[in-house]
Amino acid sequence: MDTERASGRGLRIIAAVVAVAIIAVCGWCAGVYASGGDPFAFLSSDAFTTVEHAEGDETVEASESSEVVLTVDDVEMELEKLAFLGDDVSVAADSGANVVLADGGIWVELREDEPASTQVDLAARRASALAQWAAAQEAGVERVTWISEDTGGAVCLALSMATDRAPEAGSTEALLTACDGYRISGNTMVDLAGVGYAQSGGSAPVLPDGSEIPVELDRVDEEEAPESTRTEALITSGRSSSGGVQTGTSGQNLITVSVTVDGSAAGAGSSSARVSIAHGSSVYDALMACGVSVNAQSTAYGMYVSAIGGLAEKDYGSMSGWIYTVNGSEPNVACSSYALNDGDAVVWRYVNVE
Repeated sequence: MDTERASGRGLRIIAAVVAVAIIAVCGWCAGVYASGGDPFAFLSSDAFTTVEHAEGDETVEASESSEVVLTVDDVEMELEKLAFLGDDVSVAADSGANVVLADGGIWVELREDEPASTQVDLAARRASALAQWAAAQEAGVERVTWISEDTGGAVCLALSMATDRAPEAGSTEALLTACDGYRISGNTMVDLAGVGYAQSGGSAPVLPDGSEIPVELDRVDEEEAPESTRTEALITSGRSSSGGVQTGTSGQNLITVSVTVDGSAAGAGSSSARVSIAHGSSVYDALMACGVSVNAQSTAYGMYVSAIGGLAEKDYGSMSGWIYTVNGSEPNVACSSYALNDGDAVVWRYVNVE
């Protein structure tokens, strides 16, 4: 009996302690709530969030992920410091390289006055270095397409390399073999004179619009080269509002501007391009020169852009749509009425997403 009484007293003491603890916790919670806090906020902390490790049963802390969005400026800055196996393969800031970001890819178009063997080797190593850098950014870039041209604009080499399979080392032949596809022009192959790699391999590299990059596989005299491969900036060429093809060889009658189309607020991503357009061209002309699909209507005030790349006004709310800025400022005129100057930066942004 004494043992039973002692056990009962012990249980009553434990129950009393538990009751006091519960009352204390309730009082603390009430105080935190009264001050506007959340007493259980710590339960949602990253420190208490775990995910299963891909390679075993152990767990690791899950950190909050942040989406990385690359810009043309980011790519151009990286081009200026590219290195492959410790060798400098950078592209000078004043090289005139054209860069486009679109559809999960980076396109670089560069004209150089280099011997054929040097040009092919540099293009392969630069593409591999850039692909490795793009993969490390974790920004959803799946491939790098490099277009190497002579000073007249004829394509010497075009290659496409997946960012997740870019070699960290290797000869020119090994780098080309690692590409998803490449094409070397007939004239370049003649100058290479018996190298150990084939003139082409894999799938033909394409432009941002999906069309095949025009590489003349047969040997062609300079004077007979197709005009489209000798004068256009391939990855940024398009049609202006007047229907004329914009090229980059007229010199004093052309200006170069950058155009960014940012639909990220609606989940459509962002892409940028540099385009060469006639002096006096408008913001609307520059947009059309990018080659992206545009729906626009003529109004009493000028052209009104209602959709870009299939993303239309009111798709994400009654007041959603496209606005444009030039050098960070929003002009109070229609896009077809604003004349651009050389070096201007135009941004089209989708806004007021609900």
